[in-house]
Amino acid sequence: MKDSKEIIEHISLLYELSIAIGTSLDMQENCKHFLTILMRRMNIVCASVWVRNNVFDNSEFLNYQLVYGYPMARVKHRKIDKDELLNIGLLQQTSDAPDSDYSLLLEEDQEDELDGNICIVFNLRENGFIKIYFSKTTNEGKLMSKLNPLRDIMDKFALSMNGCIAHGRALYETQKRHRIQKELIASNDKYESVVRSIGEGLVITDLGGYVIFVNESMCRLSGYSQEEIIQSQGYKLMIPEEYWAEYEQKLNERKVGQSDNYEFPMRQKGGGARWVSVSATPYLNSDGIVIGSLALIVDITESKIAQQEILEGRKKLQLILNTSLDAIITIDEDSLVTGWNQSAERMTGYVEKEALGKPLHDLIIPPVMVKGHQEGMKRYLKTGVGPALNQRLELSAIRKSGEEFPIELSIAPIKIQDKYFFSAFLRDITQRKENENALIKAKQRAEKARNVERQFLAHMSHEIRTPMNAVIGMTYLLSQSNLSQDQSDYVEALKFSADSLMAIISDILDLSKIEAGEIELESRPFSLHYLLESLQRTYQFKVQEKNISVEINIDDKIQNQIIGDETRISQILGNLLSNASKFTSDGYIGVNALVEESTDEKYWIKFQVYDTGIGIAEENINQIFASFKQATIDTHREFGGTGLGLSIVKQLIELQGGSIRVESTLGQGTMFTILLPFIDSGMSINEEEVQQTQHNHTLGRLKELEVLIAEDNPINQKLIGSILEQWEVSFDLTKDGVEALEYSMTKKYDLIFMDINMPRMNGYEAVVAITTDSANPNCKTPIITLTAAALHEERKRMFEVGVSDFITKPFSPQLLQQTIINCLDEKAALHEPKNEKLIFEPTATQKAYDLSYLKKFSQGSSKFIIEMVQMFLDHNPQKIKELETFVQNENWDNIQDVAHQMKSTLGTLGMFEQQQIAKKIEDDIRNKKIVKSSIFSLIKELKTGCEKVYPLLKEELNKS
Repeated sequence: MKDSKEIIEHISLLYELSIAIGTSLDMQENCKHFLTILMRRMNIVCASVWVRNNVFDNSEFLNYQLVYGYPMARVKHRKIDKDELLNIGLLQQTSDAPDSDYSLLLEEDQEDELDGNICIVFNLRENGFIKIYFSKTTNEGKLMSKLNPLRDIMDKFALSMNGCIAHGRALYETQKRHRIQKELIASNDKYESVVRSIGEGLVITDLGGYVIFVNESMCRLSGYSQEEIIQSQGYKLMIPEEYWAEYEQKLNERKVGQSDNYEFPMRQKGGGARWVSVSATPYLNSDGIVIGSLALIVDITESKIAQQEILEGRKKLQLILNTSLDAIITIDEDSLVTGWNQSAERMTGYVEKEALGKPLHDLIIPPVMVKGHQEGMKRYLKTGVGPALNQRLELSAIRKSGEEFPIELSIAPIKIQDKYFFSAFLRDITQRKENENALIKAKQRAEKARNVERQFLAHMSHEIRTPMNAVIGMTYLLSQSNLSQDQSDYVEALKFSADSLMAIISDILDLSKIEAGEIELESRPFSLHYLLESLQRTYQFKVQEKNISVEINIDDKIQNQIIGDETRISQILGNLLSNASKFTSDGYIGVNALVEESTDEKYWIKFQVYDTGIGIAEENINQIFASFKQATIDTHREFGGTGLGLSIVKQLIELQGGSIRVESTLGQGTMFTILLPFIDSGMSINEEEVQQTQHNHTLGRLKELEVLIAEDNPINQKLIGSILEQWEVSFDLTKDGVEALEYSMTKKYDLIFMDINMPRMNGYEAVVAITTDSANPNCKTPIITLTAAALHEERKRMFEVGVSDFITKPFSPQLLQQTIINCLDEKAALHEPKNEKLIFEPTATQKAYDLSYLKKFSQGSSKFIIEMVQMFLDHNPQKIKELETFVQNENWDNIQDVAHQMKSTLGTLGMFEQQQIAKKIEDDIRNKKIVKSSIFSLIKELKTGCEKVYPLLKEELNKS
């Protein structure tokens, strides 16, 4: 019975210890469970488990370290040096059992409190050992009877320790993956339940590849049941056929004891596919013989997809990098190249293999920039601040050939796992720089040409305006004197030609100033009613020789003066009316001023300038606003003109924030519609009374003035002096800046006129000398410069040196007086007295002549009218004789010139029937409609018509 009881106890012990083995892959927990049962079931004083220090990291074997001791209080040491262990013979085998896996040690031990007890050491294979202390009272026979049953248990415990060690080694890769040892699966159903509960798939096959065990996780992963998998060649069931040969090769490796990790695509029962990672080891029996293969299978599909996406992303990124036109270079914190795309290869000449791992400054950074690059890197790594980062810089780089070339560079920092990398994007801007340089040179040439043009305009303006000033001024003075009929005719012709020339010059200069952005707009109150009425009177006189009338219509809503640039509005409307009168021979021309939109303070006024003239073809409308363009070539040939007017009009309108459009029907007329903004001044003024009051006040104010004139041109001296004498203004005359300065030191003047271009000291120098000398009594006196300069820069310079205002030559007496008043802070200005409205409207029953124009022009001077009529009677018969001679000789150009002269003269005397004949002769020759007999008949008709009027005019003279 005793033997039976011992056997039962042994079996019970073995069973309980078997259960304790492998219950945990945590080494300490496993040892704790095992030693607790062992201590409880056997007469053991103390037990401890020790493993090599390198079981987890394969480092150098130095010592054994305590895993667990029971009771821990009796295990004083936690580490045993391997040499010390050998010295005391702890690892020596017993002499009677050289192949046993334990040692009997009865000598002194490290544990002082256990000294004298029996210490048994079991080897845990190559990984360590377990020390068991039996009471020193235990006899050897009884001890041996206890040790023999423990051998198998210790062997299994050693295996479980291997599993724990393997688990520890794999823990950093995955916390889920547990190495399940082959013997634990086969030894007991308890092991099987543990294996079946793990999350990864587990498959055990025999040497032929037939499955002998599969857990539930593998069934869920594959979609097959255990019955379908067991006893099948699982790899043929779940692996695509093209991988069979590779798998069979790996199966053969298991037969010779090799382990492996690999990945395969796995077919699922439902037709799906998953990627799996396989960790395969040989499956051994208890004798250590390979009887199959044990494989731990993990679903890595998501990881594989992610890897594939990463791979695709890398491919796409690499494709982008390689197809980028910009060089993309990446460096690390040490400035070593880690990325070098194909554009970088093409740009620098270095292939990727040459560049990777090299310092960037050894490749492409110019020597003079290396220090700055290195200091910038250090500063950024230290402070996180880099002045060259995240912006575009233009620098230089060096090719492999040594050539230096310009680049556009941008750098961005990237932080990856606590390390900084820097991506640089480089663009070769050699061509761009060449283009920029070419553009700069072209711009410089253009600016030089522009400056030459401007200098030419300034020079020509001065050269033309200076003599024209004398022409216009002297013409004005002549017109104020007693003239004979011939002289009056000459003066009128001279004035007309001078005005025409000045209009052309003004157009060219206006266009130049607009293009240069130098037009300065004024903003002051003015009467739109007065402006339009003035335009009506002006153009009614101009078209008296034609069968047309001039109309104006002003919206009743416009009651007050409006604020805007009166000069530019007059220029715009005058230009359009001039065109209307030029291209209209019968009917009417006119201006409507209508309020399009208004608020309490602002008007949008719509001006409609219309005519019943020749009209414009639809295909030509778009080009009429271009510079130097007219509707057709024939238009220029027939009507003349520079083609600048409408271009200037459009630009002046747009500068004031307005718009212009045109509607026209060929042969029926044209309407220009202008929309412009104005401000309501809030002032309602009777223009007639105000102008007369201003006129009287101004004349009285001028008589009180003391004026100094500095002008070197004798003609201009005479001109300005004569005008001032008419106004009874006291003045002193000097011929250069030196004299002007001397005069200014001796007397206080109310006003100084200063020419710019004078000998010895020019106007600029004289102005500076006067205004900067506080001792000069005229340092605060208003100074008006007399200049032919028309350019913005010169005008700007005048104001910079202290000029109060300027007058551009040629100038009218009215402009001279207006400028004087402005400088004296007076608001009134002299205007010509208004004359009674004269609107000539031809009728079907015209008189043979009409002297109303001469009466108006001469302000009723009988002497002037007599002289003009007598001059006509003296000269016109001679003109007709010239026509008769020229037609016989077919001298058509001379005929055209004489007819043109006669047309003007006949219109002046109101001989409109004869005027139309002269116009017909002129037009036919200009338009090359030359038929000698027809021209001869027209001349004869003209002669007859004039001869009918001669007696009537003589009778008119007799009445006078």
